[in-house]
Amino acid sequence: QAVNRLDGVKMLALAVLATAALAVTAPGGPLPRWLRYASLALAASITVSGVGYLFLIEALGPAVYVAGVALLVWVTGMGVALGRSDRLGRAAGKQDACRAQG
Repeated sequence: QAVNRLDGVKMLALAVLATAALAVTAPGGPLPRWLRYASLALAASITVSGVGYLFLIEALGPAVYVAGVALLVWVTGMGVALGRSDRLGRAAGKQDACRAQG
């Protein structure tokens, strides 16, 4: 029971991260807009499954399957988007340096 309750706490912590990602993926932000929808889906599904695990409510257990898929999409998408934004930022910095040198 203790392990399941700790899993619930972990899931709620991930829900907080997904909710925080909503601000980063706001329109005009540095990340793609589709990650906003993935963050929202993850936050909702992992909150439901986290509450189920935390309070040992078996009826909410199947939500973990939706949350698992949403977590895979979200983590992969964030990794790719952050990797691209970093590369684009470095490329822009190099172009600015080249322009400054002449």
